[in-house]
Amino acid sequence: MFKRYQKTLQWALIVFKKEWLDAQRDAKGLLPIIVMPLLFALTSYGALTFFASLQQQKPDQELQIIHPERAVPLIQALNEAGIRTVTFEQDEDQAAAQIRSGAINMVLNIPADFESDFREQRAANIELIWDVSRTEQHALAGRIKWVANTWFRTLGAQRLILRGVSPEAAQVGQVVDVNTAKEQQMAMRLLGSVPLYLVLVAFMAGAGIATELAAGEREGRTLETLLLTPASTAALFTGKWLMLTSLSTLVITLTLAGQFIAIKFAPVAELGLRVELGAGDFVAVLALLLPLLMLASALLLFVSLQSRSLKDSQTYTQLLTLLPTVTGIYLMLSGVSTTLPLAAAPLLGTQALITDALSGNAIAPLAIGLNIITSVVVAGGFAVLGMRGLRLR
Repeated sequence: MFKRYQKTLQWALIVFKKEWLDAQRDAKGLLPIIVMPLLFALTSYGALTFFASLQQQKPDQELQIIHPERAVPLIQALNEAGIRTVTFEQDEDQAAAQIRSGAINMVLNIPADFESDFREQRAANIELIWDVSRTEQHALAGRIKWVANTWFRTLGAQRLILRGVSPEAAQVGQVVDVNTAKEQQMAMRLLGSVPLYLVLVAFMAGAGIATELAAGEREGRTLETLLLTPASTAALFTGKWLMLTSLSTLVITLTLAGQFIAIKFAPVAELGLRVELGAGDFVAVLALLLPLLMLASALLLFVSLQSRSLKDSQTYTQLLTLLPTVTGIYLMLSGVSTTLPLAAAPLLGTQALITDALSGNAIAPLAIGLNIITSVVVAGGFAVLGMRGLRLR
């Protein structure tokens, strides 16, 4: 029994070396996979730098106003707050049209009944006309609203005082934010795409190579030659799986290193956040990814072996790369905490655990163990199915 396993391992290593030699000869096929970590690192660094530049950029503090003469004290309050006001000579319909076309940013409309409502001490509303979908205008819009609402509250308090009523009587209470999130957790809200990148690479790195190792060799008649050798189907599949897993491990290590370097040198501090990632975090995330790499390699090889042609294999393996995208978006939008059942899910749990590791949260060893066990078991299942499919060929 031992000799049989030893012989299987020897043949698997021979197939492993053969596949690596073939991959090295096809340098053009490996180049996009090796460049992928650099592209993801530049994407993360560029996104953080862009957010930091938006934070530092001072928005245009000019506000156009329709009929400013109807609310002179409010206009004075805006000017004192550093917001320059300019009279807009047209009506609100024309203002809305120009805002939609991008000619102007926003217009404050003082309605005709503002003065009468103000004198009669009724609710005197004003209108801020702007395109809410333009995120670069949110800072100015928020500042205008804050100045105007402060002015309204001050006048309301003065009216209550004139009637002998304390302004505090109108303020029964308020909700005060008490932030329990650590700075690194808040930073991961901004860097929420990093776990998605890492798991996505685990599938993308091996998708093209898996197609060549299975469907490509079958169309090129190379697989038939391998099946004529004394090597068992278990040895053939294991050798191909080892090659694919080792290549994915190399790519994911480079990707993880690139992400750590990008975050380290990105202007995260300028966003008011602090991210402390060390060698221990690097090793922890890599350890979480290794079982997933084993699963992804087995799954990609199984799907490629089941495909009828090289074209079909390329289609199916590319569709598999959508799996981490779906689970990653679900985690980012749902914000669910990492429970043991969630950690036990091979793909979903891996992304959740990586997010916790990068956020500085304590991870239960049981959760890590469950994730590793389920990932290895599922990988073994696809490996057995892949060997069976290889035997049928």
